[in-house]
Amino acid sequence: PPIDVDIVVGGIPQRPKKPLNYNKVFNLEGLKHICYDLSPTMDDGLIVLLPPFSQHQKMIVPELARFSDEFRGKTETFVTAGASIAPYTYQKLGVRNLVERTLRWPGFVKIMKNVREEDFDKIINQYIGPKTSAENPDLVFMKVSVSGGKPKDLKKKEIRLLELFDKETGLSAMEKTTGFPTALLAIKLAEGKLLPGVNPADAAFPPKLIRQWYLPALRKYFNF
Repeated sequence: PPIDVDIVVGGIPQRPKKPLNYNKVFNLEGLKHICYDLSPTMDDGLIVLLPPFSQHQKMIVPELARFSDEFRGKTETFVTAGASIAPYTYQKLGVRNLVERTLRWPGFVKIMKNVREEDFDKIINQYIGPKTSAENPDLVFMKVSVSGGKPKDLKKKEIRLLELFDKETGLSAMEKTTGFPTALLAIKLAEGKLLPGVNPADAAFPPKLIRQWYLPALRKYFNF
């Protein structure tokens, strides 16, 4: 089974604008949770709740260099509650370490980490860029790194995804990367092929169905 899982993901504007370098790429209530909720992670098999903006660090993403002459692929990442209950789910599967970090253009953390929750709406409306559109396109970048296997034969695998606003359909990168996987799940839910009970999406599919149908179906829509 996997031992370490490291996830970096973020939906950001293709054309960042100061001071926040962030646009309305998804519901602001969700952004609020990222900024203030404790973040479940796994450390050596134990669930650890970290404050938002923990493990703030710089990260160079070569795939993003073409979008900003100022940043040239420079981003910042920080721990958030974006993984939801995934640490609890994968703890049962033997995963030892798991962390999800949100990706932003530089400058986001400097502003938002000092904003009190009661002032969030006022500050975010003052600094955030316009809603995603053909004139203000977004992108989604994701990197998932996993290591696992036998102690004497550990193997590592990394998947990188870059999705862009679609001018032909008007679908944002965020809409595609959240909506398409959900639609595929809904298909199998309607067919009665998912596991019974209340399950997170990543645990609802029988493993065989993930390998034989879900991942091949996703590859039709995404290049990873």
